[in-house]
Formats: sequence, C-alpha cells, structure tokens
Amino acid sequence: LVQLIEYIQVSYDLDLLGAVQVALHEVIGAYAIAILDKRHPEQIIAARKSSPLVVGIGRDNEFYLASDATPIVEYTDKVVYLEDGDIAVIRPRWVNAIAIFVKESNEIIPVVSNLLIEP
Repeated sequence: LVQLIEYIQVSYDLDLLGAVQVALHEVIGAYAIAILDKRHPEQIIAARKSSPLVVGIGRDNEFYLASDATPIVEYTDKVVYLEDGDIAVIRPRWVNAIAIFVKESNEIIPVVSNLLIEP
C-alpha cells in the first residue's frame, strides 16, 4: 500500500492526503492504517475501512492511534472515533490539530468524545 501511495503521489504530483485518498479508492478489503512521510514528519494520516480506529487526544499535543480506546485510556480521556471510510489528518502543532475527511474530500469537524474513567 505504501508503494501505491508513493507512486500516485509522484505520478500525479499530489500531496500526501490526496495520494492516500486516490490509493484507498483502489484498495479492496478491510484496513486501519497510519501513514507518515519523512518529508512532512509533523503530519500523520490515519484511515479506516471495516476495521476499528480511534484517535486519542493527549494534553500536550500528543495523539494516540488504536483499534479501541481501552489501550490509550491511561494517556487520555478524549478520543475521536473514526467512521468507516474516514481519513484523519493529524498535525499536532496546528491550531486545528485534527481534521477528518469523509468521502470525496469533504472535511467535517471531528466529534471529540470524553471517556468515562473509573477510579
């Protein structure tokens, strides 16, 4: 998959998000992925299809990716559950540090859920 994303990015002169969107239209099957680009280390792109993926939001520009909130509950009580077909763009140092894209590049405001943590 990473080779396909890079091929699309280079061939069509797309940014990483655009290349991921095009590549994921070609993919068959379930996935929950996180993509990093050494040319843009400040950005993480995460996507899911038929496989769970949650983004945890920490206190100090920290982000966590997991298939469920259980493994990250000790680090954060704020999460964004990605829906099927969602692509999250995470840029920790930006004012709007997380953006969610659904179907055909439509950006939506992420719904941040607070986890109930039992003492």
